[in-house]
Amino acid sequence: MDFDKLIKEKWTSLTRKGYAMFENCMMPQKYAELKNEFDKLKVNEEDIWVCTFPKCGTTWTQEMVWLIANNLDFETAKKVNLDQRFPFLEMSTIVDFSDEKSNLPNFQVPDCVVDSLGVIKNLKSPAFIKTHLPIQLFPQEIRNGTKKPKIIYVARDPRDVCVSFYHHSTIIDYFEINFEEYCELFLAGKVLYGSFWDHILPFWEMRHQPNILFIKYEDMKKDLKKVIKQVAEFLGRTFSEQDLERLAKHLSFDSMKNNPAVNKEILVELVKKFYDKKNDGSFLRKGIVGDHKAAMSPEMLRKFDNWIKDNIQGTDYVV
Repeated sequence: MDFDKLIKEKWTSLTRKGYAMFENCMMPQKYAELKNEFDKLKVNEEDIWVCTFPKCGTTWTQEMVWLIANNLDFETAKKVNLDQRFPFLEMSTIVDFSDEKSNLPNFQVPDCVVDSLGVIKNLKSPAFIKTHLPIQLFPQEIRNGTKKPKIIYVARDPRDVCVSFYHHSTIIDYFEINFEEYCELFLAGKVLYGSFWDHILPFWEMRHQPNILFIKYEDMKKDLKKVIKQVAEFLGRTFSEQDLERLAKHLSFDSMKNNPAVNKEILVELVKKFYDKKNDGSFLRKGIVGDHKAAMSPEMLRKFDNWIKDNIQGTDYVV
């Protein structure tokens, strides 16, 4: 399969004109304009970062982390959109409205979308920052160990990630790639943010550093209160059993899906208006473990199983 041809012909859009590789990570071409600023971003050690490969429970974790760090301030969490409370570092390179914006006089793009880096530069510390960037594209101060903010990394079964990322991309990018083609791109590390393993394994190796907490999506699904306690301890917070129950209820999938402050309906509607297309998809789709079993063909499941074995060989990582 000619991956580059497939991407060029079927995976470009009004908000994403093309891609380039940066430190073995596939990013939109827009990223090149701002890479130097990302590299030189000033970091405060009091800041809290949530980092994941896309579709690993990022939004879920952000809401949990923000509420834990802000002493369960549910009122503010309901009033202020998560994208404002916990902005997405490279958002303006991922969904780029800049070239078309002048042609849409009634089209309003929030600052946290059109200038995400500028918004984050102006945050007061402790700031809350979301990113999908791999460690090799983090700000220099973090990479060289000069600054060590709290970093919470979330991992998920890559097979479920692939399924979720495909559906996510259909409502954000409106591309023409079918699911089988997307799976092949994912296996080849030719999707947005590149290789899953180049992203996750470096953080797995760093998990014992005191400023890094490595958690798994599947553990959150299995015992959310246990993970909440783990994150709270990492952030130096303690809560009563009643508070833990309340937070767990707030973080349930049904609650998140119906919460306009976190369900990303604003972004989905923004993209719909931009493309002038209808789409019944939602950002928070199923949130289940093992979705890949029904989505992938037996042949594709075998390819993923072999791919996983090849990539975790020689490590102690377990999917």
